[in-house]
Amino acid sequence: MPAMPSLPQALIEMLEDRIADPRRRQFGGEKTVHGHTSDPDAIRKFMSEGRQDDGTGGPDPFDLIRQQMANWGQSMPEMFLSTDANGNRSASSSNPDTPLARPASKADLAALEKRIGRPLPEDLRQMFGIADGGWGPGFSHTEGHGPGLNSVRGMISELDDLERRGPDYCGEGVWPMHFVPLTENFGPAAYDLDTGQVWQWDEHYYDHDKTVAEAWSVSHASLADFLSDWLMGE
Repeated sequence: MPAMPSLPQALIEMLEDRIADPRRRQFGGEKTVHGHTSDPDAIRKFMSEGRQDDGTGGPDPFDLIRQQMANWGQSMPEMFLSTDANGNRSASSSNPDTPLARPASKADLAALEKRIGRPLPEDLRQMFGIADGGWGPGFSHTEGHGPGLNSVRGMISELDDLERRGPDYCGEGVWPMHFVPLTENFGPAAYDLDTGQVWQWDEHYYDHDKTVAEAWSVSHASLADFLSDWLMGE
């Protein structure tokens, strides 16, 4: 088994610097926040102002969501309106001003080690030492801190679920026992406990002429590369 790498101190410092700013903490990089509202008409107006008419004459996507919520008897939650550096608009129920999570506790890290049946690799331990979820690439939600990487408890919970159902909801894929889920990122991104590599599940493998066995592939040689890509891709 190869030696597990650690995160370079310079990378840790750059990550800490970025996530100290709530506008730069999550997947999409820096955002400009335009307020918040639960008024569906105001949300629709904000979203439609930034949308290009593709000429197809199809229904407005927000109207479809709004209608589905009405069918389910749901009301619109408080939505935070923002634009990213490219001018793309979004409306999300995640508050962009949520506080940064604290580093993971020793008790939670011990619980994760018990769950995986082995010591936690140093780079993974360092990642949780920066902040326990709610930052970085991906869309896994950490309660009170927003989307991003899994928290330690989130990783344990997600691991339980993925080992039960596999990485795809159809139950065709089997979750490898030596993988732990880093985040939901257009298909799970997983850390390989045996090699330190980061793997990505292609949730559309059937459209890409792949077999189930080919749906997993290495996306990054290390966790450091995975986090560096997010950092540099802002």
